[in-house]
Amino acid sequence: MSAPEILLAAPPPAALDDPARFGAAPAATSLAALLPVLAQDMRIRLLVASPESMAWPVPPGIDVVGPDAFAASAALRALPRVFELGDHPAHRFVLDLARGGGGLLVLNDLSLHGLVEAETLGAGDGAAYAAACTAEAGPAGTAIARARLRGLDVVLRRSVLPMTAALLSRARGAVVHGAAAAARLRVRPGLDVQVGCRAVDPSGSAPSQVSRIAARSALGLPGNAAVLLVAAGSADPMGAISVLRALRQRHPNACLVSDGPCPALARQAEMRGCDDVVRAGAETIRHGLPAADVVLDLDPFSTGAASALIDASLAAGLPVVGYRHGPAAMLSRPLALCVPYAENAAAQLAAAASELLGMATRGGFIASEARSYLRQNRSPERAALAYLRGVHAMRLH
Repeated sequence: MSAPEILLAAPPPAALDDPARFGAAPAATSLAALLPVLAQDMRIRLLVASPESMAWPVPPGIDVVGPDAFAASAALRALPRVFELGDHPAHRFVLDLARGGGGLLVLNDLSLHGLVEAETLGAGDGAAYAAACTAEAGPAGTAIARARLRGLDVVLRRSVLPMTAALLSRARGAVVHGAAAAARLRVRPGLDVQVGCRAVDPSGSAPSQVSRIAARSALGLPGNAAVLLVAAGSADPMGAISVLRALRQRHPNACLVSDGPCPALARQAEMRGCDDVVRAGAETIRHGLPAADVVLDLDPFSTGAASALIDASLAAGLPVVGYRHGPAAMLSRPLALCVPYAENAAAQLAAAASELLGMATRGGFIASEARSYLRQNRSPERAALAYLRGVHAMRLH
């Protein structure tokens, strides 16, 4: 049997230190590790909005095409399609194609709410945002949209309104990262859903070139601080500050950083009088991870952004504290300590973080366990299996 030929639509990788493209990097980095493995079993036409913006060399056997070539070629348009989607404006081109239906959705993020919000509210079109929310969840969606249009920050909107219902209703299959994500996916009966993982390049799991001391200096943090790291894309700003304040009762030198720009976290820190020990600006893209001691996972429903940070953190040898039903729940001691999602969660998360801070992290047994976990559970070969199964199922139906 000849190797299947597919059209894979994806955003080009983002520059590491470009704040405007922050958030697109995890999916692009995973795809870069995955493509050489996929190319061994499939013929791939890689469709990107701007072929000239490719930041890494394309493996042999993969042709990169742009929108003009795609529109002009009936043969390309007839190929089975795979849509690489994530919750970031850089994926807008892929989202527009996926709305046409008929392909395999790879949901790097379980929720695409931020992407839809950016193309509607971000463009000043509140009516379009309200319509999208209502289409996703009826009256509940309408209520959330009205709150957002009044300027309220509805923390759980990404989980309650993932903005994937219409896409999944027209898709021929889906790939998600992890069993927890698959359990939360709202799909029509009979839709093929493959459970995979994010690919982590083994050569990319070495410690950051930015040292811990240099990273903290760049962020203006004390060298002896106890530093928590939270995902900007899934951060519950109020919850993050509550955990920080509880931790500072145990560790007065505790600080909090995001892994990229998070204006909502910065505003919450200023409102609650702790902006001197919180960093949530563009400088955290490069320096947040190497400065950290422990990762704080505040995503109770595996929407995606936190799981990408967790993979990056494990590669750096960092442990995680989080909720029992979030992405951190897939890990066991000593890699993670998880608590119930409850009213007193901040105190419990702070206690768990304090326990992890008492352990040797970098260069110790946690780092060794973390990298072993990634080799076994995040290899490109393992990640490729879900794509291959999804494409095979799509070709059969």
